[in-house]
Amino acid sequence: MDILTRFQKDLKQNKMIVKSDRVLVAFSGGKDSVCLLFLLHACSKEFGFEIAACHVHHGIRGQEADEDLSFCKFFCKQRDIPFYSEIVDAPGFGKENGLGLEEAGRILRYRILEQIAEKEGFNKIATAHTASDQAETVLFHLVRGSGFYGMSGIPQQRGKLIRPLLAFYQDEILDFLDTLHLSFKEDSSNRDTLYSRNRLRGNVIPELKKINPSAEKALVRFANIANEQSELIKFSCNCWENENKIKATSGKVSLSAISELASKPEMSPVLYEIFSRMASKEKIVIDYQHFKSLSALLKQPETGKIIEISNGFVFQISSEELVFKKNEKKPAGIDYQVKLQIGANTLPIPETFIYISDKKQGKVENINKNLLIIHAAFDKIEGNLFARNRKDGDVVQIDAMTKKVKKLFQEAKIPQEVRDRIPIVCDDVGIVWIPYVGLSDRIRESDRDEFFTMTIQSSYLPEA
Repeated sequence: MDILTRFQKDLKQNKMIVKSDRVLVAFSGGKDSVCLLFLLHACSKEFGFEIAACHVHHGIRGQEADEDLSFCKFFCKQRDIPFYSEIVDAPGFGKENGLGLEEAGRILRYRILEQIAEKEGFNKIATAHTASDQAETVLFHLVRGSGFYGMSGIPQQRGKLIRPLLAFYQDEILDFLDTLHLSFKEDSSNRDTLYSRNRLRGNVIPELKKINPSAEKALVRFANIANEQSELIKFSCNCWENENKIKATSGKVSLSAISELASKPEMSPVLYEIFSRMASKEKIVIDYQHFKSLSALLKQPETGKIIEISNGFVFQISSEELVFKKNEKKPAGIDYQVKLQIGANTLPIPETFIYISDKKQGKVENINKNLLIIHAAFDKIEGNLFARNRKDGDVVQIDAMTKKVKKLFQEAKIPQEVRDRIPIVCDDVGIVWIPYVGLSDRIRESDRDEFFTMTIQSSYLPEA
């Protein structure tokens, strides 16, 4: 069965596009979007829907991008397909909003598609995501530590956004275009391995195919299974909400009900869904570490106890509820200085301690200086070792540059609300180590083959 026949069959079965729909197609000019636009154009009269194409020029790649725009315009003119285009400044938008170029381009692209669809009366927006894109997405989310929702990959339909090519792989799309002698444009940035997805596409997936030639299909099957599991979890969560007369999206749930749920390990996926719904209005994702902290908190709940999540938002236990809210009260800074000794040293920061090892034989080696476990030259410590709070004007030499600690925290992108909680480890001469930032140059090089290890552990501070 060729792609056109399968495509027509899919349209009839899933009713993603029905008679009288007006579909705006995202058209980059690449192989996938050329295939999608061609197929939709071939089916439009028989199925009774209208199509138009929209090309977004991202303001990058210079002449190459201009040629892509010309190609798309000509392709549509040949087939009497209505054509829209917009030129945006993705680099400028990314810089202004602190976004990478890839993310900035994606946001602007969907924004333009939404605007044109709204203005011109299109009730569907079609993008050319394929099964190969699905496999990449699952793999990308897997290495980032996503849960089942990430593993379920790209949905075939969300609101007016549809993805009619999600059942087709890029190899078969290329064969289809070659058979029909349909040309397309190749975006040179797709070969740039600075982008994570390009590394997955060009390096990782080809290696996986050496192990299993059907690796992409296996990843897509996994996405389908994860999606089914996700639907079951959502259904179970809905049942729990109905039974307890609770709407988790309100940001408040009964403490007794959620504590009972937390006491059942087999209900962990449902518990995670509830936490996620509570934080959904702020579009905050609950990571695994926060989930574990919240689960542990609910097993022995204490009124007033909080778990900080992101951007100043917290989960807090009241006398009768678990509440997700903005923490308006900024914790007061603690002025302290604690002498450090071999073993575990408790700090006046909640649930935080620093472990100091005895000296060991060997060279000082720190593969990643930003880890919260770090080796230091034993013979370079002057006098006492102690931990204290950050102070105005603190400076340290790291990587042969003397910088203010405040500046180093900014460069490490440590949130403002976290900085005052991070202990500064010093000796009688000055700063030795700043967790999340690194080790002072003075403590890296040793005249003798002796080192010791410093480790910070805390449920009150974020992971490195």
